[in-house]
Amino acid sequence: MKTQYERNLTQLAKEYEEKKTNAELELNQLKIQVTQTEERFNNVIAYAADNICCKNRIDNPNIDSYIIANNRIVCSAGENKKISC
Repeated sequence: MKTQYERNLTQLAKEYEEKKTNAELELNQLKIQVTQTEERFNNVIAYAADNICCKNRIDNPNIDSYIIANNRIVCSAGENKKISC
């Protein structure tokens, strides 16, 4: 009887490790996907900011950057995210 319990315990431990390994692999793949999505999102935002702020720069030559505030692109001067016109 004890031997059967030991075999069951060993089998459960093996299954646990396999599931843990698979979960870690899936988590790493999801992290990679999130990173790639963030990069694409940031590129789209930068492109849109260039488009919007370069047009606004015609009226206000001090504009050289942008920020994201309240889910909007706000053209500004002296911010970290520079525009490229």
